[in-house]
Amino acid sequence: MVTRRILCLFVCVEQSYLPSDTLDGLKRLREKELEILRGTGVGERKTFERMYDYDKYNDLGDPDSKEELARPILGGKEHPYPRRCRTGRDRSDKDLLSEKRGSSVYVPRDEAFSEVKQRTIKTNLISSMLHALRSLHPSIIDNLPSTFTADTLSSMLQELIDNVAFPSFTAIDSLYQGGLPLSTPKNGIFQSFPQRIKNFFKAARDYILQFKTPKMIERDRFSWFRDDEFSRQTLAGLNPYSIQLVTV
Repeated sequence: MVTRRILCLFVCVEQSYLPSDTLDGLKRLREKELEILRGTGVGERKTFERMYDYDKYNDLGDPDSKEELARPILGGKEHPYPRRCRTGRDRSDKDLLSEKRGSSVYVPRDEAFSEVKQRTIKTNLISSMLHALRSLHPSIIDNLPSTFTADTLSSMLQELIDNVAFPSFTAIDSLYQGGLPLSTPKNGIFQSFPQRIKNFFKAARDYILQFKTPKMIERDRFSWFRDDEFSRQTLAGLNPYSIQLVTV
């Protein structure tokens, strides 16, 4: 018995094609991909989807909780503003033009952080919270309760805003260069923290809690002060480096 072996060779070409110049064998696939990315404009977006349909910023407020928490919609003629990725959440009960706020923000799957990067962000978040808490006056720390509600947390955050301030740019630079000496707190809210966080304090005792210098500040300390950089960050969100010059 004679068998025939057919060898299929798939060649990846690192070259960008305009729609009019797309190779015949890729036209159907490219059209299908475009349909997926455009979305349908209906339904709620799921974490596994890759749709890039857009909507106005109509989820900034929470009128269902309190009337004073209602916020205007950004986008359109009255309040021009760049669009956000459409989420398709349910409409607010008290304002049909606004969406209910969700516990998470939809990010197209191709743009979402990997699990490793998400863990890194959470670690840095804990470090930032500890840094901010240690910036409070010792009397405030000692008087924090061992357990707290949402109202207690809200007042605590307000305390942070009122007490933590930077008198100069040099003080901001010290977060990345000099750091902040740590000591292990003995009373208050820290006693209710998970053991991992307590261990963090023990390991960091007599050492320096230091923030990593952001890449943007490494490149230029005052780049954020210019209009072009502010616009770039506004459009790109958390990752301004995702905006690149398109070449064809």
